[in-house]
Amino acid sequence: SEGLKPSPPTDPVTLIRRVTFDLTGLPPTPEAVEEVLQDRRPDAYERYIDELLASPHFGERMAVYWLDLVRYADTVGYHGDQDQNISPYRDYVIDAFNDDLPLDQFTREQLAGDLFPEPTLSQQIATGYNRLLQTSHEGGVQPKEYLAIYAADRIRNLSNVWMGATVGCAQCHDHKYDPYTIHDFYSMVAFFADIDEQQHFKTGSNALPTRRDPEISVLARWQRAQLKSIESKLAELTQSAGNGDQIASLESARDALKQSEQKTMVTRAIDPREIRVLPRGNWLDDSGPVVEPSIPIFLGRLETEGRRATRLDLANWLVDPEDGVGGLTSRVFVNRFWY
Repeated sequence: SEGLKPSPPTDPVTLIRRVTFDLTGLPPTPEAVEEVLQDRRPDAYERYIDELLASPHFGERMAVYWLDLVRYADTVGYHGDQDQNISPYRDYVIDAFNDDLPLDQFTREQLAGDLFPEPTLSQQIATGYNRLLQTSHEGGVQPKEYLAIYAADRIRNLSNVWMGATVGCAQCHDHKYDPYTIHDFYSMVAFFADIDEQQHFKTGSNALPTRRDPEISVLARWQRAQLKSIESKLAELTQSAGNGDQIASLESARDALKQSEQKTMVTRAIDPREIRVLPRGNWLDDSGPVVEPSIPIFLGRLETEGRRATRLDLANWLVDPEDGVGGLTSRVFVNRFWY
């Protein structure tokens, strides 16, 4: 009725430029543009998109958005803002997108990779997600207060990222307009009560980077593959005589590779600490009831056959479309990436 018409089709060069920025965060090279323009096949544009999706830069582009969501940072965020060891987690995220790792596995590995029967090194690195929060070991810090702060930060992030929800608003009182209660908030805090995150109050340093135990030393994935290849060749050569010069060279390469290991913060489960509802969110008030790990009551309950629910149970619930809220979680992520 207003006489409006759709915009005309974009010229090919502009379209190629837009999609390249969108999928890799980088401009197309002049050679790439020319190659697509000269390709007379009817699916030339689709083929180019496939090339972009196969590029390692695609994972980097997607990782930027994810790392912002989970508040990734290379520093502790408080006081001296010291550097912290966490960059291998960033590389894990990039690799996950480039490998098309399914969202359910991506979720389980980050929230509870350490609880797998035999976690791989990548799955251990993934648990760095649980350590992505501001921490402080400043003189005078009250550990009990900061553990409460860390717990609240974690539930705010978890509920926002995976549930598209503001469970964090129930830290001090029942939610004002959503059906989350203060009991729900602290019951979700209890899922993470087994995370060993108090060591830095005693061992945290002002060195760069600071110390944030527990940490492990790791190589990048491509380095791990290279190390495996070198060790395989060494095993072959040592079985036959006359290969001394070659063996020495490989051993030197192996040792140099191992020296490039980096530390990264990981999650390590300990006996869970007691979690109570904090009336009005007051960390000094111990009058609230003790709570066990559980999901928000209006969303059902976890079937754990009488045992204490774990972070892995929570992760499974978030991505299970049959016995959990996986259908809702998928809608959250479709909306995120569509946006």
